[in-house]
Amino acid sequence: MGDLADNERAAAEIAERTAELERAQQQLRESEELYRHVVELSSLIPWTADGQGRILAVGKRWRDWTGAAPHQATGTGWQDFVHPEDADGLLQAWTQAVWTGRRFEREWRVRGADGSYRWCHARAAKRADDGGDEVVWYGTLEDVQERHEAEEGYRRAEAELAHVSRLSAMGAMATAIAHDLNQPLTAIAQYVRGCKRLLADVEGPGREELADGLENADRNTVRASEIVRRVREFVTRGTVETRRENLAELVEEACRFAMADPGANGVRCRLGLDGECTVLADRIQIRQVLVNLIRNAVDAMQGRRRRDIVIQTGCGRPGYCEVSVTDTGPGIAPADTARIFDPLYTTRPDGMGVGLSISRTIVEAHGGTIWIDSRDGEGATIRFTLPVAAPADGQAPEAAA
Repeated sequence: MGDLADNERAAAEIAERTAELERAQQQLRESEELYRHVVELSSLIPWTADGQGRILAVGKRWRDWTGAAPHQATGTGWQDFVHPEDADGLLQAWTQAVWTGRRFEREWRVRGADGSYRWCHARAAKRADDGGDEVVWYGTLEDVQERHEAEEGYRRAEAELAHVSRLSAMGAMATAIAHDLNQPLTAIAQYVRGCKRLLADVEGPGREELADGLENADRNTVRASEIVRRVREFVTRGTVETRRENLAELVEEACRFAMADPGANGVRCRLGLDGECTVLADRIQIRQVLVNLIRNAVDAMQGRRRRDIVIQTGCGRPGYCEVSVTDTGPGIAPADTARIFDPLYTTRPDGMGVGLSISRTIVEAHGGTIWIDSRDGEGATIRFTLPVAAPADGQAPEAAA
């Protein structure tokens, strides 16, 4: 009798525990179903994964996003829909989350049915079941394309505002500089031409050399006036007059002019030029950019034992030629690189902070970009790009295109 009673109590206990387990499982199923319904009613896509990181299920909205059935994303199939540039980082982050059990959160681009990509935000957290053996991940995907587009629009607006501010500052300075320089330049030109007329009646040794010197002085005075005029027009109107120009010739011309300064004595300038680079450029403005960069490089190397400048041209990103000016100066501290192109910002006690700012404005007006590569104590390289000129009629396409 005792054994029978014990068996009945054991059976009742087993039945009770079984019923509790069934109720818990039913509650879990209802909870999961409620979770799915809530997520499906939102714009999110629910998904689950096992303890190894393999996707078990994906919400129905996956088809709306990708044009593919949800089961095509299970296992590792979801990786086929990731943008190639995001794939390595995303997989590494997910693997690390699975390994450590930490919350997973990552933004990446998913391929749509039309082949285009949209940004999404993935979130997931793990949960152990009642047995504690298997870990299941619950996650969501959120479409954040509109947010990315809004952020990109904000960045563009911010950049345009900064550009307008630079133009305004440069315009004010250019007007003042042009006013102050035009009068002495006009006087210099008149004195030089007066000397040339007087020299016409003079004979004797050295006359030809003096005539050549006056001619060069006259020519460079006219050039200086033209530079002032074009820079002033550019910063006040914001326009450039471009035409096909051989980039190597522009560099050689600017190098001859800049290296003629007394401060460049003892500086070695090496050129590595691609003669096939033909760009769309305003000759005077780009030549002035190059002169600014070369002079800055010369100034940066004052007092240095080794004073070398290397100027190179070649293919940049598709559709652009790239110019680099490298010096052996002390380099630029990381804290200064972010502001080096700002108006009136300078790292030299005697600097004005105008040359690089004007150079940036000119390069960007040409459709190019300018930036600096520098390590403190190891010299600096300033690079800029210009758009490649379309081939002239009857010519083969440019090598850099």
